[in-house]
Amino acid sequence: MSLEREKLKEVIKRGNNLFPLSSYIWTKEHYDNQVKLHWHKELEFVRFIKGDFACVENMQEFKITDRAVLLIPGNITHSFFLPKMSEESAVVFNPEILSLNYYDGVEHDVMPGLASGQIALPPPIFPGDPFFEEIDSALDFVVSNASAKNQSMRLRIKARLIEVIALMYEGGYLVSKTKTKSKSFSKKDDRVKELLSIINEHFTETLRVEDVADRLGLSKEYFCRFFKRSFGSSFIDYLIDMRLEKAAEDLVMTDKPVVQVCSSNGYPNIGYFFRSFKKKFGCTPAEYRKKLGKKQ
Repeated sequence: MSLEREKLKEVIKRGNNLFPLSSYIWTKEHYDNQVKLHWHKELEFVRFIKGDFACVENMQEFKITDRAVLLIPGNITHSFFLPKMSEESAVVFNPEILSLNYYDGVEHDVMPGLASGQIALPPPIFPGDPFFEEIDSALDFVVSNASAKNQSMRLRIKARLIEVIALMYEGGYLVSKTKTKSKSFSKKDDRVKELLSIINEHFTETLRVEDVADRLGLSKEYFCRFFKRSFGSSFIDYLIDMRLEKAAEDLVMTDKPVVQVCSSNGYPNIGYFFRSFKKKFGCTPAEYRKKLGKKQ
């Protein structure tokens, strides 16, 4: 991967330098949430709790209803559709926090593969599968306590994560890849990552389908078909939704005036921004910010 591509993948800082781990909770919101296709070097555990979820992992689509646990190794493209009133949580962390100082053969076999994506993608784990309840309970503990500041809790969180990986290994979920990806699949995966990099870098600008297709060396027609198959929506719909998600994040995380949030996320027309925002989130930008208790 080029240095430019490496720079443009998802680079959200997880936790802090001493404990690079973050948790996310989605619970009974009154609007749908499309977690955009992305990838990162960290491991991610996702707990699906209640609802009908649509998932894409390494360009493969599948559905999940209610309870399940999914492990996403590092450098794997993935996205989720979280319907309104559903419940889901996730923990994302740098696997190096689990490293042992004393050499351990199993750790040597498993952890590098999880971090690099060289472990075969584990299937979702459902109730009734080996160790599901133990794995689900341990991850619930991690998500619930991820923001704790005391060092003893951090040790307990690490212990739970090691326990989860050990249970998955014992249950036969973690298997090294026996075959390399086909050249055609690798090319498609690389093209998706390049496309994500272009969108992430330029989403606030005027992005025409023709320009993006040309940058990828594709015809406009082929690009539209490729995008629809890979992302499940048209390029324009995806771009609009991404701008709204970024604007919602700015409303929560900053004290920028709404007009500035609008313009800095690719919306030159504030009236269109307000209408689009209310259609997606069911409220105005100001109401959204107030509801979440953030700065006005």
